Amino acid sequence: MKTTKNTVWLTFALSDSDVPNALILCFSLRRVLTPKPLAVIVSPKVSRVLREALSYGFDFLFTLDEERNTVGLENEDFVKLFALTLQGFEKCVMLSPNMLVSNTKKYCYKQN
Repeated sequence: MKTTKNTVWLTFALSDSDVPNALILCFSLRRVLTPKPLAVIVSPKVSRVLREALSYGFDFLFTLDEERNTVGLENEDFVKLFALTLQGFEKCVMLSPNMLVSNTKKYCYKQN
């Protein structure tokens, strides 16, 4: 079966305090004009208002089904496992919500 998208940049927000970091990552990726779609995995613990804010920035919003974590994995490990089950993408590049993407070529200079 042919997929609809090749690669997606993927991050997560497991609590309300993760949302600002995820949005900063989103906007930094948009600022460097990435052609890849952006996705976020959101825990049900994230409030409705912040979930709506995430939906404005990201192309895809996936809700984490925490009830499937029957093994008792740590949240971040379970998110990575959950990312493997996403359908419709050949590659999912997982990025920490604490990252910031910058276009450094613009600010490089050559020393003599």
